[in-house]
Amino acid sequence: MDEIDDKHLTETIAYALWRSYTLRMKRRSLDEARAWAQHVTAHLRTCGMIVSRHPPKQAHSTPKLHDTPEPDAK
Repeated sequence: MDEIDDKHLTETIAYALWRSYTLRMKRRSLDEARAWAQHVTAHLRTCGMIVSRHPPKQAHSTPKLHDTPEPDAK
C-alpha cells in the first residue's frame, strides 16, 4: 500500500466535503472546502494517522455469452 501525501489527501477530503449535500452549506465553494480539508489533514497528521491507498484492482471482464467460433477470413 502506498502512503498518500498531504496534498492528495487534502484534495480528496475537499472534494468529498464539496460533493456532500448534507455537509455543504448553501453557496459553499470548493476553495472553502479545501480550507476545511487542510485543517482535517493537519489534525490527522497531528494524531499520527497514516492514510494509504490500496493498489488498483484488476479490471473486470465480461464473460463471453456464446462460444461461437470466429468466421474464417478469406
